[in-house]
Amino acid sequence: MANEAGSGCNDLSAGIGGYTFISNVPASLSGNCDRLAFYGTADEGAANFAFFTRDGNDFTTVPGTRQTLTVTGSGGRCIEFNAPGDFTAFAVSEGNYLGAYVVDPNQDYTNAGGPDIWGDGGDYTDIDSQTMTLHADHEDALTADITAAGGAAPTGTFFGPLCGPFGGVL
Repeated sequence: MANEAGSGCNDLSAGIGGYTFISNVPASLSGNCDRLAFYGTADEGAANFAFFTRDGNDFTTVPGTRQTLTVTGSGGRCIEFNAPGDFTAFAVSEGNYLGAYVVDPNQDYTNAGGPDIWGDGGDYTDIDSQTMTLHADHEDALTADITAAGGAAPTGTFFGPLCGPFGGVL
């Protein structure tokens, strides 16, 4: 059974590429990430996903979680990547934050209300430590599924929003 992380793969009011966005709500369980998705507004390109640890507004990529994925097909839809097939499932720990970087296609986001996201222009999905800007009242369209460690049914809530003006494979 999977636990959704992020805001969901939703068609929001705007799209932007060339940004890294990080969800404001951390993972609520530890396990294996086996699905990544975002709502994209263009046809083809690439997206980088990663999970992060957080100290205030400083983020560090969790080793082994960065995924570079190729987008094919038409935009204006939920673009999904599944393990196995598109990537190899990887471990995520409770408290990690989901983030993504997409240049093209653009990621959908809204600045008309939401639980806030961190984001800055450029690819920050492979960082030792980076201070990110908090965007109040923004929401992204990024999501990830996590299968609980040991095959136990997951408990808790989903990660939180992530597809914002940063573009990301969600």
